[in-house]
Amino acid sequence: MRIIICQQRRHGIALVMVLIIMVVLVSLALGFASMMAVETKLARNATVDNDLFWVAYAGVEAAKSELAADLQGPEAQIDSLLDFWAGGGGIPGLAGETNGAPLFPGQRIDVDLNKFATWKTIDLDRKFNINIAKDSPEILRQALTLVGIDPAEQSTIIDSIQDWCDRDDDKHPSGAESDFYRQRQGPGPGAYFAKNGPIDDISELLMINGVTPPMFYGNNGFGNVGARSQASSARRSHFEELIYSVGLRDLFTAVSGRALNINTASKEALQCIPQIDDTIADGIIQRRSERPIHNIQELAGIPGLPPPVLQQIGRFVSFRSVVFEITVQANVRGTTRTYKAIVRRATRDIQTLSMYQDWDGTQTP
Repeated sequence: MRIIICQQRRHGIALVMVLIIMVVLVSLALGFASMMAVETKLARNATVDNDLFWVAYAGVEAAKSELAADLQGPEAQIDSLLDFWAGGGGIPGLAGETNGAPLFPGQRIDVDLNKFATWKTIDLDRKFNINIAKDSPEILRQALTLVGIDPAEQSTIIDSIQDWCDRDDDKHPSGAESDFYRQRQGPGPGAYFAKNGPIDDISELLMINGVTPPMFYGNNGFGNVGARSQASSARRSHFEELIYSVGLRDLFTAVSGRALNINTASKEALQCIPQIDDTIADGIIQRRSERPIHNIQELAGIPGLPPPVLQQIGRFVSFRSVVFEITVQANVRGTTRTYKAIVRRATRDIQTLSMYQDWDGTQTP
């Protein structure tokens, strides 16, 4: 009887050991399968990432070809929102016909089966170049007033922008130089120095004395800016920042030509020009919606723009764009990713200044 019991115990122990070994083996197999699945997914993602980039690159090159084609024909020296590169329907001719046909209908290029790119091109000359505007206090002051910034704060911002960019350490009356920022009094994080050089990215304004995030970002509003700025600047609580209807980033860029393209500028940007108010800006937009404006004299018929005013604003505007931002969405078998490229067009040989993934853009797994 004892022998039988001992044998049963040994059999039970062996069975338990077998079960433990089986559990361990199954766990190892599942872990290996999971690792293989991850490796396979990583390899597939790496392939898709590579495909997405090159599809986006093809989209950028197609958009550049579109911009180069725009340099041909009688309207070659004029850029407007009617142009094909801007998504317009073409500039109407004398008989109502448009100037040719779009190079890429729908601004789309098919690279391969289930691989295509679409894009949108905007010119950066629709905004004032902050590196040019800093030397024109009247432009800065007009823009700050448009944003809704209190006149008592404007001198601090204007002088601080000039101090940020000039190459000396001599402070303007209401400005700030490196000693101010080294003492951690600036709006940026930690201690830092004044740039003492041109602004490379418009977000640098967030580092400059007097500029706050609400001033910079605004509320992305459009319409009657002057009236809305005052209405929307009420405090929601005693400690909260003012809410501004339009932001400095909507009016300025760090990469563009020397003047504002009057054919593409927003209503807000137009009002940064001294003596251009809401009504005159509306008149300009209505005029250019029919045909592009070719010279400053074509604005003579707009109410509120007498010849002396035309002569004054002529030095601030242009009719052609030089720098463009291309937003490309690449699609590879249903997976999409957004890229941005900044290009400069001086001749038909268009230079790509930068290309990067837009992390705020649409992306699907």
